[in-house]
Amino acid sequence: MQIANSTRLTYRLMGQDDAQALWELDQDPEVMRFINGGKPNSINTINEVFLPRMKAFSNVKKGWGLWQVTDKASREYLGWILVRPMDFFYR
Repeated sequence: MQIANSTRLTYRLMGQDDAQALWELDQDPEVMRFINGGKPNSINTINEVFLPRMKAFSNVKKGWGLWQVTDKASREYLGWILVRPMDFFYR
């Protein structure tokens, strides 16, 4: 599945090689306050918990996974969008 870029943003399905970008975003307390109250994740948590979990629900054909959002002009990594079935881990 491909998602067309917008006028301002680009989208890319993230993979196992994106640990550093995920970790860097998780170091921002303003980002993390919406996820877990503000606590940053360690790189070990990204590698040992987050990446295996992401791999379990990612499906390129269906478009499931984390989609990186980047500003076209500045090339700044703005964050990610999660696309997966709501009940994926409860089946």
